[in-house]
Amino acid sequence: MRSARAAAAAVLLHAAAGRAAALPGAGGDDFRWPVPAYSTVTSTFGEYRRNHFHAGIDISSGDISGCAVLAARSGEVARIRIGPTGYGKMLEIRHPDGFTTAYAHLEQFAPALQARARAEQVRLERYPVDIACAPGEFPVAAGDVIAYTGQTGAASPHLHFEVRDAAGDPVNPFAWASLRVKDTIPPVIRRIAVIPLDAESTVDGSRAPLTLRASRTPRAVVVTGSVGLAVEGRDRIPGSRFQNGVYARTLTLDGKDIFAERMDRTPWHEAHEIELCYEQSLPGGGRFARLFVTTPNHLDTYRPRTPRAGVIDAASLAPGPHALRIVLADYAGNTAAVDLTLVAARAQAELQPPPRSGPPPPMRIACTPDEDGVGVRVTAAGEFTAVPDVRVAEGSSSTAVIMHRVAPGEYAGHFTPRQALRGARRVSAAASSGGRQAAAVCAIDVEPLLPFTAGTIALDGGALVLGYDSLSVLKPLFLSVTKETEDGDTVYRLGPENVILGDGITVTVTPRPGDAHAGLFARTTGSWQYIGGSRSGEQCSGRVRIRTCEVALLHDSTPPALLGVRASLGRVSIRFGDDLSGVEYDSLKMYIDGRVVIPEIDGRRHRAVIDARGAFARGPHQMTLRLTDRMGNTRTTVRRIVLR
Repeated sequence: MRSARAAAAAVLLHAAAGRAAALPGAGGDDFRWPVPAYSTVTSTFGEYRRNHFHAGIDISSGDISGCAVLAARSGEVARIRIGPTGYGKMLEIRHPDGFTTAYAHLEQFAPALQARARAEQVRLERYPVDIACAPGEFPVAAGDVIAYTGQTGAASPHLHFEVRDAAGDPVNPFAWASLRVKDTIPPVIRRIAVIPLDAESTVDGSRAPLTLRASRTPRAVVVTGSVGLAVEGRDRIPGSRFQNGVYARTLTLDGKDIFAERMDRTPWHEAHEIELCYEQSLPGGGRFARLFVTTPNHLDTYRPRTPRAGVIDAASLAPGPHALRIVLADYAGNTAAVDLTLVAARAQAELQPPPRSGPPPPMRIACTPDEDGVGVRVTAAGEFTAVPDVRVAEGSSSTAVIMHRVAPGEYAGHFTPRQALRGARRVSAAASSGGRQAAAVCAIDVEPLLPFTAGTIALDGGALVLGYDSLSVLKPLFLSVTKETEDGDTVYRLGPENVILGDGITVTVTPRPGDAHAGLFARTTGSWQYIGGSRSGEQCSGRVRIRTCEVALLHDSTPPALLGVRASLGRVSIRFGDDLSGVEYDSLKMYIDGRVVIPEIDGRRHRAVIDARGAFARGPHQMTLRLTDRMGNTRTTVRRIVLR
C-alpha cells in the first residue's frame, strides 16, 4: 500500500505530468441498469460528502427494501463485505476489462452469496466480514440477480452503485449511455464569491471576501492583487426531490477558459482532498465550489493542471473592465450561467494617518497561524498616527512585515516563516508620535513540515511527539501547537485550523503512569473521535489523516451499555451505546441459551436484531450479550427473553 501511495505522489500539482486517464466506455456500452424496478437517481457522482467525493450514484428503490439488484455487466464476484456502518452489505464484481462495479446498502445477497457470507460469519463468530472471493468462485452474467436493495449503513433504502477503473478510482457511471437517465432540468446558480487570496489583495476596496446573489450581481467589482472566484450552485434530476451536486463548472475571463472542472473520475485513496475544492466559511454560510486551485493535490477533476489554476492576478491584466462568466452544467448538457464585470486596478499607496501631537495610543499585537504562514494584526484603542513598524525575528535575522491599514486603529500583515528554522518567532511592533513611542511584542512557535521530507517533532517536554513522512503534507505546513486544559484533560491544538493534509501526521502522547484506560482522540468539530490507544498504559499513538485539529488523551474506563431489549414475533431487538470510544463491532458477541447467534447490526442506529424464528422454540430463553469498546472495556449482560 505504501508503494502505491508513494507512486501517487507523482501526480502532485508541481509534478511534471498528471496521471493519464483514458475515457471510460471506449470498448463499448454493455452495461445494464442495476435496479430494473426503479430509474430515479437521487444522488449523482462526485457530490460533496464530508471528507470524500460521492463515489457513485444512488438509485431510489421507492424507500422499499427487497427490490432485485442485477449485475450490470458479466464478470465474477470479487468481494463480499458486511459492515454495521458505511457501505453496509456490499458486493464488488470484477469485469474482464479491469473495471469493477460495486453495489452497496444491500438488504441481502443472492442465495449462494448469502450462504458464503453466513458461513464466514459463523466461522468468525461475528457480524462484520470482508471476503475476497477466489477467481471463478462466483461467476455472474449481466442481468443476473445478485442481491436485494436495503438500507444497511444508510438512512433509507436505496442502491449505491459505483464503477471503478483498473486502478480502483471511481468513474462517473453516466459515462456509459445505458446508465444515464433523462434530465431536462438545468442547474441553478445561487451565489458567487470573489475572494482575496493574499494580504495585498482587495475586493471593492476591502480585504474581505465579497458574496453576491447571482440574480442581482453588480455591474462591476473592482479588484487588486490575486483573487479567486467560487460559486454556490445545485442541480436536480427529474423525479427526485433531492438537490444534487453539479457535474461541470467553467470560469472564463474575456472569453477564454481559465478554469474548468468535471466530475468524470475522482481519486480513491486521496478522496479527502475534496475539501480543497470548497470554501465553507464565507459570510452567510453555504457551500461554495472554488473555481481556482492554490494547493498541490492528487485531483484529476480540473484543468489546467497548473499551479494556481483559475487564480486571477489583477496586476497581470490590463487596467479596466474584464468580462467574467461562470457556467454550470449537468451531464445531459443543461446549463446555467452568470456574468460579472471585473475591474482590474492597481494597488494604491495607502494614505498615511494625519500627524498629530501627543503620545501614540497603547497597542496590542496578535499572531495567528494560517494556511500560508502567520498573520499579524496590530490594534490600538485610538487612531494610529503612523504605520506601525512591525518586524519578525527568526534566529539571528530580522525582517520587516508589510502592514496594511484595516481601520484607523487597526493594521494587518502577513509573513512566511523560514522553512529551515524551527521554534519561536518574535514579532514586535512599534509606533511613534511626538517623540514618544509605543511597543508590543508577541511570540509564536512554528514547526515547518515540508513535502517529501520525514522526521519527528517532540514538544511539551517530550509528552507530545509528532511524526511525519514524505507524503504527510501537500504543501509546506507551518505547524503551531498550543496546549490547553479542558475538564481536567490536556488538549493539544494543531494549527492552523483545518489545513488539509496529505497522508497525515502521526501523534504520540504519553499518558499518566499506570493509566491503562487512556486513549488518543481527535476533534475538528463536534465530538471526540477515537484514533488510537494503549491498553497497557504505554504511549498512545494515532494518525491525524484528514486535517489539522485538536488531539487529547481522554480516560475511558466505561464499557458499552445495553440500553433496551424487545422480543416480538420471534425477533429480538436490542439497543446499545458507548459513551466515548465507540463499540468494537468485531468483538460483539451474542448467545441464546449458550449458543452463538449472529445478529444483524445497524451501527448507524446502535441496534442489533436477531431473527429467532425456526431456530429457537417459543417460550423463555437466556440471552447473553458481550459488548466491547475500542479501548477494550467489556460488559457482559445476561437477560431473560421470551419468544412468542
